Amino acid sequence: MTRAESFVTEKAAASPDPLSGDRMAALPVELDLHGRHAEGVRAWIESTLGWQPVAGATAGLVPPAVVLRDLGSTHAAEGAASIPSVLLIDDDATPLRAAEVVTATAPDVILAWPSGRDRLVEVTDGVLARPRHPAPHGSVLRVGGSAGGVGTTTVALALTGLAAWGGAATLAAVRGTGLAPPIVPTASLEGLGVWARAQPLAGVPGARAVRLVDHDAVPATTDPEIRLLVLDAGVEPEVDVLVCRPDAAALAMLSVTTAAAVVVMGEGAAPLKELRRAAAGRRGLLLPWSARVARAGLAGRVPAGVPGAWLRRLLPLLPEGLDAGGARGDGAH
Repeated sequence: MTRAESFVTEKAAASPDPLSGDRMAALPVELDLHGRHAEGVRAWIESTLGWQPVAGATAGLVPPAVVLRDLGSTHAAEGAASIPSVLLIDDDATPLRAAEVVTATAPDVILAWPSGRDRLVEVTDGVLARPRHPAPHGSVLRVGGSAGGVGTTTVALALTGLAAWGGAATLAAVRGTGLAPPIVPTASLEGLGVWARAQPLAGVPGARAVRLVDHDAVPATTDPEIRLLVLDAGVEPEVDVLVCRPDAAALAMLSVTTAAAVVVMGEGAAPLKELRRAAAGRRGLLLPWSARVARAGLAGRVPAGVPGAWLRRLLPLLPEGLDAGGARGDGAH
């Protein structure tokens, strides 16, 4: 087994694996526990399962993958509607009380506690494997890097092409200088006509690009022609996808990023064990560094001119509801 293969098992058409040998290791979990078993649940997930309790969905730098609640919970946490939840019901709870909490919290799954604790990993894994809510029209996928030159723009453009090949009109907003699409202020993304002014990406019908000239806050897109905006955020921790190399910069960014997925490009000096620990249960994938891919990006041919196998590994990073089944495997369009 090579060094790259040992870092992550690649599944081209499935959800990316976490950066760990155990898919559920160091899982970041929000605890909304107020009942009599609260301390016992916390001790179980930390000492036995090795999961990582984190702050609420709107407060912590590490976003929780799942929320654990009990009969002391009275309502779903604000801002956590898109985070799957597991409700732990006391073995001796009355049916009426259990029904009241189920109605108030609307959990994804219910588990008896403590009698069912040995099934917690199984049911949580099942919940995380379910498709979440489809991406609404005008969604934004933010792609950031741990440092300059790690491939952030290349990955952003590749994701743009994948979404467009699946039939979604997708706009890439890049900040690099390799491409020369129309230059626009960030605030203009909120207006109409952005799609019409953008530059079509060669070989990818349905994909266009603009280049941003500032680092202002990105507004919601209102142009009805745009189904998905893929934002090249540059070196930025508050993103959805983090692109990095296995090095010290990656370890530093992984400690603060909000990214739910991590793309590791090529080889580097950081030990794999440290990367796994810093990833804290995030799902991710490894991409080989490719001179061909880099040249294609500089020439504005991303993703039409890059190897299809390289592209297929990025499919799981697209928002739910975007069908990229039209992406060809040979990279030629």
